[in-house]
Amino acid sequence: MNKLTKNINNSYIDFSSDVQKNIKLTILYGEPKNKSWGELIHLYDTLKYIENEYIDFKDYKIDTRKIIPGSVLHIRIERPIWRNECLLFDGFYIIISKSRTDIVVEKHATLAKAVREQRKKSATFGFAPIPNKGKWQNYQKHK
Repeated sequence: MNKLTKNINNSYIDFSSDVQKNIKLTILYGEPKNKSWGELIHLYDTLKYIENEYIDFKDYKIDTRKIIPGSVLHIRIERPIWRNECLLFDGFYIIISKSRTDIVVEKHATLAKAVREQRKKSATFGFAPIPNKGKWQNYQKHK
């Protein structure tokens, strides 16, 4: 878990330094595609019950207008090199706080770890928790 503070410039945050440090060579099954995307996970129970919102992640920048504290940010970059080899970056961040000039995020290794930490930190930082498995029906939006 790494706590990072990112500056907001013209309502965008830049993740290029994280991508350059943590991109790795990997072998994918099937044909790798040249893609770059981000998603905000607002609610996560299981892979079957997930409330997410895809956002643009062009030039390693994300628009901060849709980002709310408490969401988990998942960033993925896949660049094919040769046949089934590609450069891959997967980043999982919890949005801790957001102000007009900067945003505080925590980086985690996997989505499961990010969601687990988000549940733990929800009371401390005052944002709505992601429900535990089986609690999905208790939320008004999904009744």
